Amino acid sequence: MTDPSQPQASGHSRSTSLALILSLMLITLLLTFQALRYRPSPAVAADAPQGVFSAQRAIDALAVVLGDESPHPTGSAANYAVRDRLVARLISLGYAPEIQTGRSCDEWGDCALVENIVARLDGREAGSAVALTAHYDSVGAGPGAADDGIGVATVLEIARLLKAGQPQPRHSVLLLITEGEETGLLGARVFVDEHPWAKEVRAAVNLEARGNDGPSFMFETGRHNAWAMALYQGSVARPITNSIYYTAYQLLPNDTDFTVFKAAGWEGYNFALTGNVQHYHTPRDSLANLSRDSLQHHGDNALSMLMALAEAPLPAGETSGMAPAGDAVYVDLFAKRLLAWPAALAVPIAAGSALVWALFVGVQLRRRRLGLRELALATAASILAMLLAALACWMLLLTLRSVSAIPPAAASYHWSAHPLPLDIASAALAALALSIVARLLKTRVGLTAGWSATGLLLSLATLASAMLLPGLGFAFQLPLIVLLLVAGPAALSRQGSDRALTLALVMAALVATSVFVPTIGFLHQSLGPDALIVAAALLVWVYLPLLGLIGSAGVWLQRSLLAAALATAVVSSAIAAWLPMYSEASPQRLNLEYLLDTDRGAAEWLARPDSGVLPPELASTAVFSPRPTPVFPWSRGQVWRADAPEVGLPAPALHLLGTSADGGGLRYEARLQSPRGANSISLCWPPGSAPTRLVLGGHRLPEPDTRTLKALETRRAGWRCISDHALNPDGVTLAFTLPSAAPVEALLFDRSAGLPPAGLKLLMARPETAVRSQDGDVTRLIRRVRISPP
Repeated sequence: MTDPSQPQASGHSRSTSLALILSLMLITLLLTFQALRYRPSPAVAADAPQGVFSAQRAIDALAVVLGDESPHPTGSAANYAVRDRLVARLISLGYAPEIQTGRSCDEWGDCALVENIVARLDGREAGSAVALTAHYDSVGAGPGAADDGIGVATVLEIARLLKAGQPQPRHSVLLLITEGEETGLLGARVFVDEHPWAKEVRAAVNLEARGNDGPSFMFETGRHNAWAMALYQGSVARPITNSIYYTAYQLLPNDTDFTVFKAAGWEGYNFALTGNVQHYHTPRDSLANLSRDSLQHHGDNALSMLMALAEAPLPAGETSGMAPAGDAVYVDLFAKRLLAWPAALAVPIAAGSALVWALFVGVQLRRRRLGLRELALATAASILAMLLAALACWMLLLTLRSVSAIPPAAASYHWSAHPLPLDIASAALAALALSIVARLLKTRVGLTAGWSATGLLLSLATLASAMLLPGLGFAFQLPLIVLLLVAGPAALSRQGSDRALTLALVMAALVATSVFVPTIGFLHQSLGPDALIVAAALLVWVYLPLLGLIGSAGVWLQRSLLAAALATAVVSSAIAAWLPMYSEASPQRLNLEYLLDTDRGAAEWLARPDSGVLPPELASTAVFSPRPTPVFPWSRGQVWRADAPEVGLPAPALHLLGTSADGGGLRYEARLQSPRGANSISLCWPPGSAPTRLVLGGHRLPEPDTRTLKALETRRAGWRCISDHALNPDGVTLAFTLPSAAPVEALLFDRSAGLPPAGLKLLMARPETAVRSQDGDVTRLIRRVRISPP
């Protein structure tokens, strides 16, 4: 029997030290194995058998579709050319594609006339279909070889496979390649709202990319995904997914076409890449930079799930009330197997585990192997270690930003050019926090207290996740179950066993490494360097089971671990501080703009460096200074300006065609037009005069809900805008109702790609470590228009 005030540490330090060394070796081997397993599939050559997916064949088809790799945003001539080449390719494969034309708008008022490409392979059973979906438009800054050329390439290669001797599927297969995803998911909205085949679709496989490298993640499913995950579990050869991705994505403001499909009641899967996010929405998103291995993994996943859906008994449509019920908790093991169970079991599992933990701890307290003070100290030490790691990582990022080693927090894209030293530094800081806290504890806390505190924190986390966010639960449930099962018999025995406790702690750390570390590892590349603060704390969480082992190990080992962690943190942080913030491979985003205020006849060059610092190469071309006022009332971020020549472009026009009474307000009929032929035009009303019953080009916009109105207050300072991003030379009709006949001064502006010829010297001066992004370099003409009755 042991006195809880005198934990057994010194008598077992040698065996504990050996166990700790072996566990660290096992963790190192496990992490190495994970790194190898989470690589994308090796690309298959073009001469592979016709019945398999070949990344090289897919990339060859994509090269033809992209042509000269010009940016091809919605409504542009370049996008019409991409559309025509896509249609020609599908015809050559034996399909009869149709072009669906329609106008749509998103909740922000971004509108366009879009053209979807739809092809069909009839199934054995009528009335039900599955869809394989991607989008063919790019942003204005780059060719979109990954976003979403990789999806287009995958659709074309699978389209070829479906005609290469495959048996007729049970359900019809639709190949849907939308336009206008980058403009607001417009093509997906048009298909769901207007195409007769949309009513047949029960599930979809959507293909996206937020980078051009790395494995293909399945990060989102339809609602009630227990059915979908059961099908996925037996179909994909290399699954990389877990319910944390699904849960987190629902909380983020990000959207893809699958958002529209899911709202329509479709089941299915959303796949994406996230590696090399630095190239996302820039000219670096090119064929040369697109990973063939990533395309292979994307294609293998899409083909497997499309064929599985095409043969599965599909859920009935949402309108029938027979949609599958229930979500799943799931996680892949080394991209080899998928563990999945109903989310409805989360609360029973959590409650049962907590009760078992309480039983075991109660036995330890009664038999005086554990004291409440010791348990409290071990629990507080565990929390302190996590806080220390997060604080240290926050201070590191603050220091690196102060010396301009990483982009500022205000940057739109704040990924560093050299993420590896940062990753190593954050992991080392987590290890340092564990080592410091263990060293402070010395022999005050024994293995029993360490095991009990780890079980307490895991039990609390399991209960909280089960009640609030069940998709997170596996990260806590699985280590907790192992902790209880391995140490349970020893905990209940009269003698107890430090060996069993040691084994339980090591096994819990190994299980947590297996199921949780891959997710932590992807935080940086998915969310940026600030996510490392959370990642460092979570790494401490994963290895909390080792805290008691470190504290009970020999002093020489404790000092060695502390010194190694400190040295690694210092060296990797120094390297991160020494390396440049941007590079040619990972450039700064820097858009240039020609802005002409046609009311004043004043023109200026604008530069928007993401870092807020103007490169000296650009500064030498004109007299730039910080712009004292925002371009628009809702604009944010540092903008540099310089005087520019007035090039004589005609101003955008608002032609009032008529007015009429509309309830208590006044209804206007108008036409928006860009005499210079810009492909985008916007009209914005100031706060307090927001229009209602907006109709653009014959399309009625839905009235904004409370959530959208609140977001408009935040994002646009209360201004309400409507835009047509595929404007034709004749303009577009617009009807709206204002609350009264009082005059309103609105903003009207148009936008076209590129700069006037006078801007060539700026384009030539932009350094290789900077690129255009999103809409790219633009020419914008702005004026104020008075809207009042004639």
